[in-house]
Amino acid sequence: MSKGAKKRRSRRSSSPPTTSSPTGSGGAPLGGPFGLGLGLLAIAVVLCLILTVNHLGGLALPGCGEGGGCAEAANSKYGKLPGLGWPLSFVGLAYFAGLLAAWIRGRTDQPPVFRHLVRLGAVGSLILITILFVEGYTCLYCLGSHLANLGFWGLLERLPLRAPRGRRGSPSLPTVIGVGLAVSGVLGVLEMTMASKVRERLDAEVDASVDEILADGGTTATGTNAAAGGFTGRHRVGPEQAVVRMVLFTDYQCSDCRAVEEVAERVQAENPNTVSLSIKHFPMDQKCNPHVGRSLHPNACWAARAAEAAGILAGDEGFFLFHSWLFEQNGSFTDASLPGDLRTLGFEPDEFIRTMSSQETLRRVQADIEEGVDLGLHFTPMIFLNGIQLRGVFEANADSLATSVARVISARPPAADASDDRPPPAADKAVQDWRQQSRRVLPAAREGRRIGSAAAPVEIVVWGDYQERSAVPVANAAIRAWMQGRDDVSYSYRHFPFDQDCNSSVPRSAHPRGCDAARLAEAAALLAGEDGFWKVHEWLFANQDDVANGRFAGAAAVLGVAPSLLEAAMKDARLPDLIAEDITSARPDGGSTSFLYRGSLPTIHVNGKVVPRWRLRGQPVLDRILDAAVEDSR
Repeated sequence: MSKGAKKRRSRRSSSPPTTSSPTGSGGAPLGGPFGLGLGLLAIAVVLCLILTVNHLGGLALPGCGEGGGCAEAANSKYGKLPGLGWPLSFVGLAYFAGLLAAWIRGRTDQPPVFRHLVRLGAVGSLILITILFVEGYTCLYCLGSHLANLGFWGLLERLPLRAPRGRRGSPSLPTVIGVGLAVSGVLGVLEMTMASKVRERLDAEVDASVDEILADGGTTATGTNAAAGGFTGRHRVGPEQAVVRMVLFTDYQCSDCRAVEEVAERVQAENPNTVSLSIKHFPMDQKCNPHVGRSLHPNACWAARAAEAAGILAGDEGFFLFHSWLFEQNGSFTDASLPGDLRTLGFEPDEFIRTMSSQETLRRVQADIEEGVDLGLHFTPMIFLNGIQLRGVFEANADSLATSVARVISARPPAADASDDRPPPAADKAVQDWRQQSRRVLPAAREGRRIGSAAAPVEIVVWGDYQERSAVPVANAAIRAWMQGRDDVSYSYRHFPFDQDCNSSVPRSAHPRGCDAARLAEAAALLAGEDGFWKVHEWLFANQDDVANGRFAGAAAVLGVAPSLLEAAMKDARLPDLIAEDITSARPDGGSTSFLYRGSLPTIHVNGKVVPRWRLRGQPVLDRILDAAVEDSR
């Protein structure tokens, strides 16, 4: 060997050892593709876990509360596994947990079946992302989990396909299935526990309603239906003189309605001589219903009009034949499928479609809608027995309708017709709905944010946003007008700006500058105490355009201070914490119980009870609830 070769060999042997990335027992480095895949799957698991815990009632995180995009997505027809009713958040958590376990076990050496499974999941994510955008659901947790899933799929496609080494990579599919089933089992137990609690609450509401029906019988109310010949639908099955007269406001694409309808038809068939059933329409579809914010059920109006067409052409028998068929089809049909279905049901297609498309069917459906609004309807199904609303019956406890009817029959009330049934109008029902709630202990108001004594027998608490244009100012004005000259009431206002600048719990900034308005009110309190807060409180509602354009000089004039002094106070470091305290108080202890009613503003509480409807058809009925609170406090 030459001297040069010896020197080269010596240099190679004396070189320091190469530093390698830390690895797990599978041999893949914790960095690189394995680490990236681990991070993406962990993100998907965490986001699905958030949605799952929110569903089970353990969290109220940004966007997950009532009215948020996550809640809208979860409550939609796309939020559950078709046919099984299993929440997609549960499916996602079980799936991603299984993938994560298999990835950790086999690392980057995965068999082809694993890649095929991930491809299938990616297709599902693409479909669900499309639904989120088309339907307008602002669910960042949903979107984040799907993007993480797509990122993992993209990563996997870039890795070379090779057979797994040794025993660690081989059991990928069994690992995914095993972990997925284990997670699903735990979720199933938790879901059953939650469902049991929900059922207990609903059953208590049902029992209270039946007690009211038995005590009143529906004959003493002073509703508006008596002049129109009583409270009933256009089509009825069962006797005119009935011991139990069921009236259902329904929507053919509503799953709760379908479950309740199945029980109602069965109950009537089992008691043909004592129970009657009639139907009224309330489609959650803007095509015919101007009282819903969005079209939750896009074919519901045409389904209702089709049922009325069947009634026009074939009377009660035709109506209920088509009514049952519509629920079997989930209220869905197309221009292409309808003619064949009509022939099967015994209708001539051209005549039926012409009748369905007429103004008469639209008039009938909209008459039902307006009647429902007059009765305070804000969800379906809305069930009446003998003119009294049966509350608390939904898909989860639909069979309680049968037990309720049995209780009424067992009390042996005399048979009567619809003229004896007069449900109270919506204003009366709004007071009734408020009264029937249990009183809750609200977080205490901060000093200087209350008008009136803390010991006043009537306590009004409002969460609001100074930049909300149509409702919060009207509610504030109604409260202040009712309070004039009274010393038995207190009123406290709490900030809940629908503005992500200071409120991360809202899904979007619906009211930009809402946080600036809240800071302005708090700055006024720093400069001029309680009196300054309430002066600027009123100025903010009267000058929303000024705030929207960043003009605060008018507020300074109200306080009698220089604009520069007020602007400096708005930068005080204490203000964000004060506003955050009000926002947090709407969701105490970070739990799922929210004091915000359906995420809407304003949310008004009177004596610890939320006011579900404080105005009807644009007219405040809050004064009637406040009068009732005074009466109850005596």
